[in-house]
Amino acid sequence: MKSTFPVVRARVTLLPEMKAPKFCASGTYRPHLVLGSVDQRSAILDGHTLVEEYIGVALVGGPDKLYPGETAEVELALAYYPNPMYEGVKAGATFTIREGPAIVGFGTVLT
Repeated sequence: MKSTFPVVRARVTLLPEMKAPKFCASGTYRPHLVLGSVDQRSAILDGHTLVEEYIGVALVGGPDKLYPGETAEVELALAYYPNPMYEGVKAGATFTIREGPAIVGFGTVLT
């Protein structure tokens, strides 16, 4: 799927405890990223409120499917660009991949 939004390349790993593969190349998988440590395994809350900045992306390139525990290079479309949330999405930035408050993977921006 060709994106009309800016695209960055990243190396991502899905956590092994995931129950199903994610579809990468189609652009239909639209998780959020949270910049920070790849070792984080739970969302940061203030009571019942998430206090992290969630960054909207769409996976538009990479393998057709990415299975739990696998690592791959993917292309992430910055779906709400030019929103300021993308200022930290640059080469070397690390992040966790979110589905709501659940952390399902992690990665590093390559370009």
